[in-house]
Amino acid sequence: SINVRNFHELVRKIGPEAVQRVHGSLSDIVEQRANAERGIVDSLHGDRFLVTFNVARALSRAAQAAANAALGIVEDLEAQQVLGQRHPLSMGLASGRALVGNMGTDTIKKLCTIGAVYPEAVALERVARWVGTPCVMSDKAKDEADIGARMFYIGHVIFPPPSDELTNAISLPIPIP
Repeated sequence: SINVRNFHELVRKIGPEAVQRVHGSLSDIVEQRANAERGIVDSLHGDRFLVTFNVARALSRAAQAAANAALGIVEDLEAQQVLGQRHPLSMGLASGRALVGNMGTDTIKKLCTIGAVYPEAVALERVARWVGTPCVMSDKAKDEADIGARMFYIGHVIFPPPSDELTNAISLPIPIP
């Protein structure tokens, strides 16, 4: 799960045409890094992206691919100064089992992933934004990915087993200082 920080402020500052150019550059980086690691941009809604690994394309090391893509996105954004700020994105990386298939009606169908892994990635993205780091990954994803010295870019959080209390705590808005 990827979210652009302060995107609405950027829109007000630079105007719609410039935002379109910036968003195009950002989308290119996300798509190129995802494709390079055999992931897919599953959805794009305004300033939010969902990139999945091991859903449409089989991967033996999906968490590693996700970590590589996340690090590449951070490196490219900083090198190209696309959004003009250090760590302009918040990313959450989670790893786990999910049901995958086409869902919907006869007129609206979409390849969907159903399981705890997606909301966990969204919650981790919120944690990354809250603590001011580009990316936070679950302990399970960290164990599956060999990120070595590049840990500078990726923090990790150990979540206890799922519970209603935890789900409520991480799904509510987080105040940003």
